[in-house]
Amino acid sequence: MRLGFNTLRTLVLASAVTGAFQAPPGFDLKGFWAHSFQVASISRLLAKNRGVAVETAFTCGMMHNIGELLIQTGVPELAERLNQNGKDIGAAQRVALETLQLGFGFPEVGAELARRWQLPELIQQAIAYQSRPYQAPVDMPLPRVLAQAVSIAEALREFAGDMPKALETLQGPLFEGLDVTSLLDELPAILDADKGFAELLG
Repeated sequence: MRLGFNTLRTLVLASAVTGAFQAPPGFDLKGFWAHSFQVASISRLLAKNRGVAVETAFTCGMMHNIGELLIQTGVPELAERLNQNGKDIGAAQRVALETLQLGFGFPEVGAELARRWQLPELIQQAIAYQSRPYQAPVDMPLPRVLAQAVSIAEALREFAGDMPKALETLQGPLFEGLDVTSLLDELPAILDADKGFAELLG
C-alpha cells in the first residue's frame, strides 16, 4: 500500500511518541500500537466511504488513545490498578473508570496533547469527542467515524478476528447508514496490508 504524506507523517509522530514516553513494565506497548493502527486503518476506510478526509481520519485513529499512554506513564501505579480492574473492557468503560479515579479520561488527555502539539483542531476535537460523538458539533463527522472505528476494532478483538461475527454486532444509532456489506468486502485486505506498519511501532 502506498502511504500518503500525512499518513507517513503520522507514523513518524507515533514513533516519536514511543521514544518520548516510557511505558511502565507490564504495559503491552506492542498491543497498544497494533490496536491504534487497526483503528486508524478502519477510520481511513470509513472516511473514504463517507467522503471525509482519509488521511486526517487515519491520524485520528493512530492518535485516538495516545492519552492512555500518557496516563500509563504519568500515574503508573493508578494505571496498573485500572489495567487490572478494566481488563478486557471497551473504551467507553475504560473512560468511565479513569474519570471516576482521575476526574478525566484518556480522550481529554489525548486532545490536550494534540492541542499542545498543534495538530489541527479537527483532530483535537475528534480525539476529545470519540467516546461521546453525539455531543460533537453536527457539522463534524470525524468523532462519529472514530467512534465507529473503535467499536469495530473492539468487536474484532472480542470475536478473535472473525469479521462476519464482529460486524453482526454493529447495531444502534452509531451505525445507522453504515454499509456493513461493503465493509466486509474491503476491510480484510486493508487490515492485512497495514499489519507490517503496525509491527514497526511495537
